[in-house]
Amino acid sequence: MLFTKPSVVAASVLSASMVQAHMIMNHPVPYGKSTLNNSPLAADGSDFPCKQRDGVYDWPAADEMNYFETGVSQVLNFTGIAVHGGGSCQVSLTTDMQPSKDTVWQVIKSFEGGCPANVDGNLDGDASTPDPYQFNFTIPADFSAGNYTLAWTWFNRVGAREMYMNCAPITVLESAAQKRSVAKRTSYPDLFVANINGCTTTEGVDIRFPNPGDVIEYDGEASRLAATDAAACTGVSTAWGGSSATAAASVTSTTTTAAEITATAPIVAVETSVAASSVDNSAAITTAAAPAATTTAGRPNGHQQNAVTTTTTTATATATASSSTGTALSGVLTGACNPEGSWWCNAGTSFQRCANGVWTPSQDMAPGTVCTAGQSSDLTISLAKSRRDEQRMRRRQVA
Repeated sequence: MLFTKPSVVAASVLSASMVQAHMIMNHPVPYGKSTLNNSPLAADGSDFPCKQRDGVYDWPAADEMNYFETGVSQVLNFTGIAVHGGGSCQVSLTTDMQPSKDTVWQVIKSFEGGCPANVDGNLDGDASTPDPYQFNFTIPADFSAGNYTLAWTWFNRVGAREMYMNCAPITVLESAAQKRSVAKRTSYPDLFVANINGCTTTEGVDIRFPNPGDVIEYDGEASRLAATDAAACTGVSTAWGGSSATAAASVTSTTTTAAEITATAPIVAVETSVAASSVDNSAAITTAAAPAATTTAGRPNGHQQNAVTTTTTTATATATASSSTGTALSGVLTGACNPEGSWWCNAGTSFQRCANGVWTPSQDMAPGTVCTAGQSSDLTISLAKSRRDEQRMRRRQVA
């Protein structure tokens, strides 16, 4: 953890202004940035996950997109001053691009103590003050290239028993090292959920997660960390986040491997190259000109069945939806479908899949990408051409 020290106030009593200056994830850039406030999740869990609201899954602007290479350290930082004496946090991933209460999350790193700050009370400043404490995480190599939702969750040490959760869309890029070797499969624990589901954490201590995973960082004071045999929360919890409901006295958590994660949205891999600094989201993203390079992204374990194919050129679509008539390559499909597992691209801007004999709800393509219109066994994704690119192409044809 990196720490640059401005003025820090250790306050045991939270002032009214501080209560209104809770924390917001600054990086990775979150979903729905313009509508995201700094309050905790509702006590009844009604806005779990990701602080449900209008615009909850709006993507960041193109120059704020989160592109992360596997195996490379990434920055996690925050804005705000009401750190409530720190606490414990987790970073989790899912391939579901619009997570729900049924979404299964995989924890890739746990911070037990000192997150989002290692102080007695709160920081000095206001709601727009950057948190001087900076954290790091790494996308494991056994997560395939593609789109994911990242979640930061936090259980504060001091004050009302609350759970904070911000979510962000990220695009994972395969590292050069990963291309040369097969990544080892790893099991990841389910997301820990408390204070919104009938199971309550203990105030005054940095909780130990019942199953923190293999990557754990301790950033707080040892004297504040809960005993190794202490329950993370007390009460009977509702099963959210992929874990089973349990009594707190024997809190347990299940794990899933990267191969087992289930999502309602496919992974969309984009053939890109990113500037060396992974911290600067404004880094230029370019594509290879020619020849067209194609990559295939399956589930995080690298299996290629029913994969999503990405290319820098767009192939001509010849198939049409089995449940539609004529040769139209646009429109949202409903009802029965076949063959099972096939994809439907609606005019290049949205997609559906034939799952369990019916078409799934339509989902928009990731910003800056298009799919090849029509029905096919693979969903072919391309980077959207800009008007400038089209003008250049016309000039070349004229020449």
